[in-house]
Amino acid sequence: MKREHGHVCSSLMFPVGWIIVALIATLTLSACGGGGGDDDGGTEPPPPPTIVLEGSAIDAEHIALSWSVEDLYANQAYAITVNGSLYDITTSKGYLFPAQPHTNYCFTVVVGSWLPPLVPFTAAGPTSNQVCLTTPSLPPLASGWSIRDPGFGSGKYPSIARYRDGYGIFACNAGNPYLWPNEVALFGYLEPYYTSANTFPIAGNACSAAFDISLSELHTVIGDGSSIRYLAAYFQLGQWGTSTPELIANSAGPFSVELYNYKPFILYEMSGQVYLASGGSGHWTAEYVADGYLGWRSLAIAPDGKIYALIGQADQLRILARGSSGWTTEFTVSGVPAHSTRGSGSIIAPLAGDVRVAFRKSVDGGTSMGVGYVALAGSIWNESLVTTSAYVSPPAIAVSAIGETLISWGDEHQDLRLSRGNLGSWQDLYIDALGVLAEQTDIGVDSSGNIFILYSDFNGPAKVAVGQ
Repeated sequence: MKREHGHVCSSLMFPVGWIIVALIATLTLSACGGGGGDDDGGTEPPPPPTIVLEGSAIDAEHIALSWSVEDLYANQAYAITVNGSLYDITTSKGYLFPAQPHTNYCFTVVVGSWLPPLVPFTAAGPTSNQVCLTTPSLPPLASGWSIRDPGFGSGKYPSIARYRDGYGIFACNAGNPYLWPNEVALFGYLEPYYTSANTFPIAGNACSAAFDISLSELHTVIGDGSSIRYLAAYFQLGQWGTSTPELIANSAGPFSVELYNYKPFILYEMSGQVYLASGGSGHWTAEYVADGYLGWRSLAIAPDGKIYALIGQADQLRILARGSSGWTTEFTVSGVPAHSTRGSGSIIAPLAGDVRVAFRKSVDGGTSMGVGYVALAGSIWNESLVTTSAYVSPPAIAVSAIGETLISWGDEHQDLRLSRGNLGSWQDLYIDALGVLAEQTDIGVDSSGNIFILYSDFNGPAKVAVGQ
């Protein structure tokens, strides 16, 4: 026996087979430090970890984690610990952690085995290095805004009924189209808010609405997975009623509805072509407009009756107008990223000779996006860039009582943003920033000058922000 550096090492060998000899020799070298120690008591540096964790704070509410492992642990389960406590288990090598703003978190990842739901996680391998991060604070929000749940359910098809005069503001929201036919769109008031009869359902997976104040009639359009249908709705004696659905088109896609002289007009897309239907009471006519795709806010009718359509083609958006000789292209914008489920832009015509368009614009060679803006003043079209962001959801546009342009949109963090401008000067505001919020938005203004923004995504109920 000999003592070396505080370890007791045995050099005895037993007369057994070569396997036992090899095993004892391995254990002996391990216990003795492999003979690599030195006389002053120094130790070998620890080996590098076999699981290496990295992380970064994406924004105030999300931390991205990723890790690499040795082949021995490549197909295992991984437990994520947050501030010393088990948080979640995954079989991938990455994780998006939902964080709180301005908060410090420390993470480790432990290799183990996991077979839910019968076998709980069991640590079977190494623990990673620790990564500590602090999330940034939320951006400062605009003052004077209130936010509530209007009772329009979950989904990502919010639509506000536009009108020029009258009391009240109306809207609809539809859910996940992949859940059809077990899905309904909810229509009703945003203001005034009736808790007992605020909304009413119509079976459908997309919706649009326009309000006729003279007849207290809500004109609604519903997509039902294979067709689009028109209904009129009325609020009488404390409850909603609807007319018999009227078929507009089969196999039709996105659509918009607007009113002129109490008559509904419906712009819709079908098989890569755009049509305009008009009529009512079971008598509808449809005319071809152009080839291309639509968003959900692609139709505008000026007070003088001139009709405008916003139609996408490849990476362009065309503004078309219907005149005495048919449809003509008034203006074209390029560099528009591929359309999403709600198209790339929104159009409004508040006055004769006054047309305004908000749209998504590719900037910096396509590495980021911007909110683009086109306006017609008299006979002159002008295009400008309102603001930029890493991502821009399809913007919605409205006009205030004093003529100010209002554009609602969601940024790369799905924060709700409002860009408001007059005479080419823009103010960019954060309206709501806590949570995954503004995958889709729509915006409207009532006769008292209140601004309503209806916004939603797949992960939670629609919300409405109201301000001045």
